[in-house]
Amino acid sequence: MSVLHTRDTRVAGVVVPAGTIANYDLDVESMLVSNGAATFVARRDLSGPAVSVERSVRGYRAVLYGDSMTDLYHFVVNPTASYDPVTGVLTVTDSGSHLLGSGWPVVLWSYQYASLYEARHLIATRVSSTVFSVTLPDRPRDLPTGSLSGTFFARYPHRRNLQSWVNVVQMLMGQPFDIVFNGAQSGITSARALAKVARACINYEPDVVFM
Repeated sequence: MSVLHTRDTRVAGVVVPAGTIANYDLDVESMLVSNGAATFVARRDLSGPAVSVERSVRGYRAVLYGDSMTDLYHFVVNPTASYDPVTGVLTVTDSGSHLLGSGWPVVLWSYQYASLYEARHLIATRVSSTVFSVTLPDRPRDLPTGSLSGTFFARYPHRRNLQSWVNVVQMLMGQPFDIVFNGAQSGITSARALAKVARACINYEPDVVFM
């Protein structure tokens, strides 16, 4: 996949003008689309000026989909979270060290609130070794002021889970799959997975889907 910038957007310190088609890391692409700054463009439909930010391709394009069986390819935790509706800032506290730096991608979701049903790909701001914050640009009205209730999920794309069966398959088979996106969500229902299958799986044009 590639993305078409729908408005001027600052990416890695550089302003990319609207109308530009570019390839980025998949977590960055998902964050741009989630924030309304870009839309996905299929590889076969590319046209217009392209930015030379190439993504390496290794083996079969693969997407992870489904629930925790595949979601745990990356490190998934259940932190606590607190929301400020005035600023749209969600502050997340991990019981251990999150190992995040400011500007790094993070994926968050919760089935307690409709606005967080589908995983949000966001950019973290490091507060401390156990605390980071993200900004929800749409400032969802269903989130309470202060602590969120229920189980909250955070996935760290910078950390791989060595116990993941997908990682085991990769190691045993000599790394034949280029995993371009993790669209899985721990705790997701079949209905919700089907509802987002186009944008979180098919749009990435995978050769192989792990579920």
